[in-house]
Amino acid sequence: MCYHGDRHNTRHRFCRIATPHGE
Repeated sequence: MCYHGDRHNTRHRFCRIATPHGE
């Protein structure tokens, strides 16, 4: 669902808030 990549910076932030996994 969430990509752990810098290129997905914008997506990562959104995913981080949407998912409790964070980083």
